[in-house]
Amino acid sequence: MSEHSVLRTAACACLCGLAAHAQPINQTDQDGSALGFGGGSGAGVAWVDGGSGGLQWVSPAGPKGTFTSRVFDALQPASWTTLAWTPARPYLKELPGGGRSEVGYDAGAIDMTGNVLLLHLNGAKGPLDGGALVLDDSGLGNNGAVQLTGGGMSYDGGIFNQALSFDGFGGHVDFTLPTVNVGSNQVVSVSLWMYWRGTFGGSGQWADVIAFPGYDLTSSQTPPGFGFNTAQSDLWGIPSTGLTSTWVHIVAEFFNGSANQCLLFVNGVPQTQSQLLGTTGTGSAAPTVRLGDDTRAPGVVSYPFDGLLDEVALWNRALSPSEVRDLYRRGVEQLTFQVRACSDATCSTTPFVGPDGTGNTSFSELTPPVSLGPPTVAWPPTPNARFAQYAVTFVAQDAVSPVLDSVTLGPPHTTPADAGGASGPPTRYSVGCDCGETNALPGTLALLLLARCGRKPLRRNY
Repeated sequence: MSEHSVLRTAACACLCGLAAHAQPINQTDQDGSALGFGGGSGAGVAWVDGGSGGLQWVSPAGPKGTFTSRVFDALQPASWTTLAWTPARPYLKELPGGGRSEVGYDAGAIDMTGNVLLLHLNGAKGPLDGGALVLDDSGLGNNGAVQLTGGGMSYDGGIFNQALSFDGFGGHVDFTLPTVNVGSNQVVSVSLWMYWRGTFGGSGQWADVIAFPGYDLTSSQTPPGFGFNTAQSDLWGIPSTGLTSTWVHIVAEFFNGSANQCLLFVNGVPQTQSQLLGTTGTGSAAPTVRLGDDTRAPGVVSYPFDGLLDEVALWNRALSPSEVRDLYRRGVEQLTFQVRACSDATCSTTPFVGPDGTGNTSFSELTPPVSLGPPTVAWPPTPNARFAQYAVTFVAQDAVSPVLDSVTLGPPHTTPADAGGASGPPTRYSVGCDCGETNALPGTLALLLLARCGRKPLRRNY
């Protein structure tokens, strides 16, 4: 037998041997290579190397950027049931309950230590009856009760899922927080998303967002202002310009003492406050807190709020500026996904779909099940298919793009094992080898195949 014959025989044996041992298929994009994000395409979206790198919208402009992945090939019809991705930080994700902290992110994970009230406000869309419970998601069971005093309240669309809507004619929610900080010189931080319609009911001068007895976060009509009030016709705050008819993120840090030590953040930015009305008073947090009106007149319309509130949270501590910024960014920066499984190698004839199986929805970190770390979600029921693909939309804010570290389509698949023998016909390879027979191969190709197998040919003369 010639040397070339030996090499050809060894190469075919090697190749057929590989067929009998299934190899994992690369189903994860996690770098800029052709078998990663580099195999996809998107206008203005690209992989960036470095410490803060990842797939990102390089020059955010307009409302959003889009990216379409490479086509994943399972080499045979297969199931596609899971989508997992690792964002650099939480995007469009509600705060975790139970005092727990998030894990698995490069940045932006929120520490819920000291949280005493957490309101996702995800009730069924529609009007609320008096006495209806508003559920506390902190794990402490501090549920509130709806009080209707001449007006109405309802659940409507918010920043995350639903939001609580107040009509400005009278209606609020009362909570009791047994463990809230009440000691002198202590701090209670409030974070919330607010859509204020800019009207003033009741007295016509104030619109209270959240209130402890005699200590409120409110808006004034004359002069137009927003900030802290201590029930003395006073306001320590900022002009309310730009706060109406749009969603804004507010963090208010109530200081138990002089109101001029309270801090206010709007959309992640610390505000420079001043005395807009009256003289600076003093106030303190208390176990009784009301959402949507003042607390001094139970059952009476006082200073009702007209607008929507979403993702309300109270902490028994001050929040750092970086925590405030993280709270803001998780509501305005977004990554949303759609997927498709295809029978053709280009996936060009199959539409992308979201969790309901249509193109009208998308996956995000709001899609159940929600965990403390990066998400893994289920596809809608999908027939087996050889190929699969995902598309992701980037929503940036303040010219800062979300960053995507990796995406995996699952479950894991492997190369098909050889189907020869009793279970079916032998596998035929494009290079000419049939498992069960030896076809002629050029010696150079045989050497390449042997090298791929990790074997060295024997150099013998016959």
